Amino acid sequence: ELYINHNPSLALCCGVYPLLNGSGVIGSITINNNLQGCNSENDILDGCLTANCKTFVVVELDENGTASIEASDLYNAMGASVSLELTNPDQTSFNCIDIGQSIFITLEIVDNESLRTASCGVQVIVVYKCRN
Repeated sequence: ELYINHNPSLALCCGVYPLLNGSGVIGSITINNNLQGCNSENDILDGCLTANCKTFVVVELDENGTASIEASDLYNAMGASVSLELTNPDQTSFNCIDIGQSIFITLEIVDNESLRTASCGVQVIVVYKCRN
């Protein structure tokens, strides 16, 4: 069971979003008398968007020494009402110069229904496998 009641300092109610969204609570859920937007399970589920980016992505260069990625390559799961946008879209193509470089790409996630946004970063590792 989960009780979140009479907590006027609960300003970051999105912290319980993973519990509610992933059905991590067995039993009843009671949420009320908190700050606005944190007064019910629906308030939290509707008001919070979490970023679910991969921690890192390994990009393997092809035989020409090039590779490219898309925003969807960086995200673990995508719902029908979510769109993804790279905040640095110029870093979607890679070549031999990128091997061994520390490349960090930021991804913005937009809920198309509520227009809420979240962002997360992904470490990109560029490799080239020699073929014998």
